[in-house]
Amino acid sequence: MTIWPEIQIDFLADRAALWLVLGIPACLILSIWAYRCTLPPLHRGKRILLAAIRFFALAALLIVLLNPVVHLRIVRQRPALIGLLWDGSRSMEIADAGENRADILRRLFVSDSLKALGSRYRMRSFVFSDRLDSIPPSTPDALTFSGSATDIAAALDALRDRYADHRVAAAILFTDGRITRGTDPVRVARSLGYPVHAVVVGGAAEKPDLILEDVQANSIAYVGNVMPVEAVVRAPGLDGRTAEMVLRSDGRILARRPVVLPSGSAEKRVSLTFMPEEPGFRKLEVAFPAIEGEFTAENNAREIYIRVLRRKMSVLLFAGAPGPDIGFLRRVLSRDPDVSLTVRTFREDGGFYEDGTLSRSVLEETDLFVLLDFPTRDVPESLWSPVRRVLEETDKPVFLIAGRRLDMTRLSRIPSRMPVHPPVRRDEREVRIRLTADGSGHPALAIHQSIEENLRAWGRLPVVYSAWTAVRPRDGARVLAETDDPDRASPEPFLIASETGYVRSLAFLGTGIHRWDLMMQGIGEGNALATGLIEKSFRWLVLRESEKPVRVATDKRVYQAGEAVFVQLEVYDGLLNPVDDADPDGTLDTPGGPETLRFTPSGPGLYRTEIRPLEPGDYRIRAAASLENRVLGRDTTEFTVSRFHPEFLNVRADPELMAALAAATGGISGPPDSLSAILGTMDFEPERVERIREFEPLHSAWSLVLILFLLSLEWFLRKRKGLP
Repeated sequence: MTIWPEIQIDFLADRAALWLVLGIPACLILSIWAYRCTLPPLHRGKRILLAAIRFFALAALLIVLLNPVVHLRIVRQRPALIGLLWDGSRSMEIADAGENRADILRRLFVSDSLKALGSRYRMRSFVFSDRLDSIPPSTPDALTFSGSATDIAAALDALRDRYADHRVAAAILFTDGRITRGTDPVRVARSLGYPVHAVVVGGAAEKPDLILEDVQANSIAYVGNVMPVEAVVRAPGLDGRTAEMVLRSDGRILARRPVVLPSGSAEKRVSLTFMPEEPGFRKLEVAFPAIEGEFTAENNAREIYIRVLRRKMSVLLFAGAPGPDIGFLRRVLSRDPDVSLTVRTFREDGGFYEDGTLSRSVLEETDLFVLLDFPTRDVPESLWSPVRRVLEETDKPVFLIAGRRLDMTRLSRIPSRMPVHPPVRRDEREVRIRLTADGSGHPALAIHQSIEENLRAWGRLPVVYSAWTAVRPRDGARVLAETDDPDRASPEPFLIASETGYVRSLAFLGTGIHRWDLMMQGIGEGNALATGLIEKSFRWLVLRESEKPVRVATDKRVYQAGEAVFVQLEVYDGLLNPVDDADPDGTLDTPGGPETLRFTPSGPGLYRTEIRPLEPGDYRIRAAASLENRVLGRDTTEFTVSRFHPEFLNVRADPELMAALAAATGGISGPPDSLSAILGTMDFEPERVERIREFEPLHSAWSLVLILFLLSLEWFLRKRKGLP
């Protein structure tokens, strides 16, 4: 219902209102005077018409020239708004006491109670799971139940954002109340400012069910090494029964064992082992067969991906002389089951302390070279040249620890392995080091997940020793850490990383790293940072990124049914510069056949798309990119949509949570048959909506059109009557 509008006129010019009061009568007098008598004579009615047209034209011109601002305020009333939020997650397909939860929601959706409510108020319906989508009213088929999660807090937030310019009177949740994602919905509901009611569907009693809650395994395994896989199992209502757990890959059973199920809500950890035989990405599935009497078998299996490497990482450590840093590196690397370490320590008589020759094939099969103060001036060319040739001719990564004995001139002959130009040698001195902005989040130094924790940890480290100054990083190298010396005007680069094409290298311009181990343990801090630096940096050097010009990847390897799959395509030219105007092309190979993917630009050389929803199964993405009809490259990736669904981890409804949410907002919570009682409490006043519009005739083209029309009409009528 619209209330009569209010009009307010403001004048920008001084005394404009006075001129308007005087001008309007003047326009009327001039118009009457102009048509008091005419030649040829006109009928009195025609003269009044012409005078009226002249008056309105002059009055309009006067108003435009005085430049007023007209404020039009319109107030109307509209029915209150009520949001209906319907749970669209997979748990709605569960049947309690023989009736499917989804069927209950569809029945409520078209109930007479909601139809009567819709005749009084504005109702807006939405289906929610991990996101909120609007649906048309009175269309039960619009309710779908394929959502990958139940996030009630996000649904309430989205409703508030969508109607930020409206006054929502109330919201009604139709759900089982079991949240599987997001924050506390009670806290969000309390901040809305209107009541949230809840209609809870589903039973709250514990149901007999075998639940495979989690599967854990190392992300990297090695061919020929035993790989453990651990599963976490719950089995409420199935106390003491026995079920067989199976580990399989590509349809082949790798291991199996009987499991006595735990009692009540207790968890049980069960381990299986297998030995990978081939390198590559492997999908592992841990599963239990369906057990007679269990509520659902949807939560009896889970999948994970692992990367199988051909062998352990082979590390070859050359040292220019015996010292405590060698002992520290030996201790750290010998504890790592994924590292095969070989050490060669130079002896003053021209050989190595350790026995055994290093053939060309051994050098070529090495994954990482660690040069600790090596080579020195005393190292004969016969020992150094085989190492130098392998580094020159291959893309093996190098970790350089530069002490005072190091011969920088010999290293400078292989610039691809040197992140820095040869620095100037000076007397060895104590230095503290601190992370740079590049180093605080670099994967080689990310000992803690938090950047702030990293910075604090590095700030507590003891001093080390450096014999170098005038350090100049090479083009493209990144300074990860620098000296923190109050006696110097500017810090010196200390830890420098280089990544050129397929080659990675890391230079630590000092010695005494063993102090980070011994002294930190001596003050009770532990040696996590010292050992973490070695382990993380070695992984970064060896497990390098692909340098293909076209790279396609998903945000993870295993998805839940109904979960969105985000795909990113990176496109580069021959020099690895991002290509912004490429023509990307993608194909999704599904169990039902290929489907075309459409990528949209999202940044320099980046293209993204989203796929949802997908049925359980294995999928492959084939992507390519071209520029001016020239193919830049192709790439593929694979992912799996798991049968496992978090909605089936706990199939009980949660009426207690919904009761707390409703009570916190002044709402009511109850089972489906309480809907009529909930709706009976609703009595909301209409919402008053004000709309104010401003109009300035001087700046409006319609004002000019009106004046020209009136003057043209007067001229036309005068000519028709023979007036001059």
